Parts: sequence; structure tokens; C-alpha cells
Amino acid sequence: MKNRAVIEEMYRSYLEQKKVAKDTIAHNEKRIEEINVFLQSIEDTDTELKIFSPFDADDIYNGRVEHDKAELEKLNEDIKVQEDLIRDLDIRIGQFREMLEDEEVRTEPAAVMTADQQTVSPEIFDIQEKERFRLSSNLHDNTVQNLVHVCHGLELASMFIDQDPVRAKLEIEACIKNIHSSINEIRDIIFDLKPMSLDDLGFKACIDNFVDNMKVSYSNVAFEMDVDDIKKDDTFLNNLFIIIKETVVNSLKHSGTSKVIIHVKQTDPGIDILVQDFGKGFDPDKVSDNHFGLSLVKKRVELLNGSFDISSDSQGTKISIHI
Repeated sequence: MKNRAVIEEMYRSYLEQKKVAKDTIAHNEKRIEEINVFLQSIEDTDTELKIFSPFDADDIYNGRVEHDKAELEKLNEDIKVQEDLIRDLDIRIGQFREMLEDEEVRTEPAAVMTADQQTVSPEIFDIQEKERFRLSSNLHDNTVQNLVHVCHGLELASMFIDQDPVRAKLEIEACIKNIHSSINEIRDIIFDLKPMSLDDLGFKACIDNFVDNMKVSYSNVAFEMDVDDIKKDDTFLNNLFIIIKETVVNSLKHSGTSKVIIHVKQTDPGIDILVQDFGKGFDPDKVSDNHFGLSLVKKRVELLNGSFDISSDSQGTKISIHI
């Protein structure tokens, strides 16, 4: 039955990936419709586009047309990519659905498995799959979209640079802001994969740095911290940091709290972690369905031979972890 639980998790993961792909197609189709309406309006009217510029508005108007046509082409290409992904996911979803419909999930005999296959936990594989999915979604939804906008902006600036230097300069400034935003997003992804300060400063400083960053994004939230400087191997500390980070981020994103408590204490039997908020709360029984990040946290805790407990009501949520 343990294998069945893993297959169910992967089945839900593929369904979530399919949903993201379908949402991307819907977003692209909406944008295509907007562009087509604009292009049709150009054909239907001879009214000049009035823009503050020392040059002819027709030149800038034509630049917008070329920009939108280029965007149309890229949006249609992305739709084809997403449709191919959905077809591939449908095959996988069908395979896993067949497994789940069986009365019992059959596994290969240990005798025909390689040594590497026998030592890899299905739970670890499941976590890796979900982390890859989340990273790819973040890159696609944020970083890639920003870079696409940069490309379009630079193409537009190149059209205006001789005819309207002022407009070209504004486009370039917008591109610079998008590039800085993309750099920050990539840094965040790298930090998620391996917090640099774990090696340089230690565990407590890494948590302090993370909370300082959260204070910038959530300036209306107060943080109460009591964190010991845990001394363990890098792999353990990296997992411990991810557990705390994901728990805190989920609280900040979903609870609407004005205060978060973070306690990490090293005790004789192990390590006790408390993350508490005072927000709207949720139904803990539905954590796997509604809080994708917390389901991964719980699995990481279990892999570290720890216990994970959630209590939540209208007064807030308390997550207690013992490793």
C-alpha cells in the first residue's frame, strides 16, 4: 500500500502539470485574441494613433504592429509546446490510472533490480519529481516570461532608435528593469537549491538571512524568532532549511497573518521546530490537496525520521516538527 500512496502522489502531480499547461494555453489564447482585435482595428480604421512624439505617429504605429505580430508567432509556438506536453502527460496519467485501478500495485522482484534501484527510496524520487515540476513552473511563469518581454522590448527599441530616440530609451529602461527582475528570480531559485550562507555563515545566519528577505516582501508581518545554530552535515542542514523555509512561505502566502513565530531548538533527543501564524487557518485534513508545498515538507520530515503535526483553526495555524 506504501507504493500505492507514492503512485497516487505522482498521479496527482501529473494532473497538476496538465492543469498548468492548460492554463498557459488559455492565457496565450486570450492574449492572441487581444492582439488580433488590435490588428483588426488597424485594418478597419484610418484614424491616426496619437502619441506624444516629435516624429510621425505612423512610424511608431507600424513598430507596434511588427511587435505584436512577433508576439503572436511566439504565443502560437508556445501553445504547440504546451499541447505536446499535455499529450505526453495524458499518456502518463493513463498509465498511472491503470495502476491505481488494479486491486494491488505489483512491483518488480528484488532479484532483477540493480543495486542502485534497490537503494533509491520511492519517496525521494517523488520529491525530486515535484521539485523539478515546481522549478520548471517558476522558470516558465516568471523568468522566461520576463526574458520574452525583454526580447520584444529590445526589438521595439531597435525600430524606434532612429525615428524616436525618446521612446527607444524608455523601452530600453523597461528592459533593464526586467533583466534585474530575472536576475533576482534566478538567484532565488539557486538559493532554493543550495543556500550559500549555509556553507559561509552557518545554519542560524542562513535562517536570519531568509527572514530578512521575507521582511522586505511582507513588511506588515512581525517575526518572532528563537533559532539555535544547528551543527550537522550539509545535506541534513539543507533539508532542514528547506523544511523551515517552505513552512514559513506557505504561512505568509496563504494565512493573511500579521505575525509569524519561528522556533528551532536543538534538544537531547533531536531538533524541535515550531512555525506558528495567527491568520485565517485551514482544514489540515486537506493539506495534500490545497497546500502543495506542505505535502513536500511532510515527506521531507518523514525521510529524516521525523514527526509532523498541524493544528489549525480560525485563530491561526501551528506546525510542530520533531526530528
